[in-house]
Amino acid sequence: PNNISAWFDGVEPIWKREGVWDLDDNGEPGILKNDYFMSKNGKKINFSEVYLSPYIFKFTEAIRSVMPESIMFIEGSFEKLLRGEDIPFKIPKNSVNASHWYDVATIGTKRPMLKANYDPIAEKPIVGKKNVQSMFIRHLGMIKELSITKWSRVPTIIGEFGLAFDINNKSAYKNFKTEPDTAWETHINALTMYYNALDKNLLNSTQWNYTPDNTNEWGDQWNIEDLSIFSKDQQLNPSDINSGGRAIKGFCRPHFIRC
Repeated sequence: PNNISAWFDGVEPIWKREGVWDLDDNGEPGILKNDYFMSKNGKKINFSEVYLSPYIFKFTEAIRSVMPESIMFIEGSFEKLLRGEDIPFKIPKNSVNASHWYDVATIGTKRPMLKANYDPIAEKPIVGKKNVQSMFIRHLGMIKELSITKWSRVPTIIGEFGLAFDINNKSAYKNFKTEPDTAWETHINALTMYYNALDKNLLNSTQWNYTPDNTNEWGDQWNIEDLSIFSKDQQLNPSDINSGGRAIKGFCRPHFIRC
C-alpha cells in the first residue's frame, strides 16, 4: 500500500537466496530447483496437502474471526486428484469448490485447438471436434465430482475460465477492421464449446475476464494475457452498450428467466 515495497534494498530475493533460481553469465534468470516446493526435509510431498490445505484453514480462521458467516471459495491445482490419486486434501466447512478450468492446449499455443487437442489428465492427444467437446465435458464433470466424493457435496462453481482472444497471431483484430461481423467466428466456436460443456454439467461459472482498458497491443495490461471480453480498440460506438464486445455470441447465451 502507498507504494511501499515489500522488498528491502540490498536484500537478496528470498528464493534466489534459497537456490531456487539464479542469474546466468548473461544476467538472465533461470530455474535451478524446479521441484523445490515438491519436497520437504528431503522427502517428496504433495503441495496441496502439506502447504495449500493448512494455509486455507489458517486464512479461513482469520477471515471468520471477523466474518463468522463467510463462505470460502477454494481453488487449487487438483490434477492429481482428477487422475484418481488418493491425496488427503481437507477444506473448511461452508466452502465452495471454485476450481479453475481452461482449454490448456488453446491457451498454451495461442491457436484454436478445437478439432485436435491434448488431454492433460489422461496425457494423450484427442482428435476430432466431437471428441474434444466430450473431453471438455468430462473434465468439468470430474471437477464437479470432486465436490461430491471428496468434499461431501459442497457446491461447485468454475471460478475462472476463458479464452485468449489473441489466438492466430491476433488475426481477428485485423479482420475486425474490414469484416466486423465475421471476425470473431473462431472465438465464438471455442466459447460455445466451453459453455456447452458447462451447461452439460449444470455448472455455474465466472468467465475471465472484463478489462475496461484492454488494447490490442497490450491485452489485459498484465502478464501478456488477452482474455478480456471487451477492448477499447473494438469500441467503435461508445453509446452502444455492445460496442467493444468481443465474440459476444459466444458468451451471451439464452437462459431461463422462469419456467
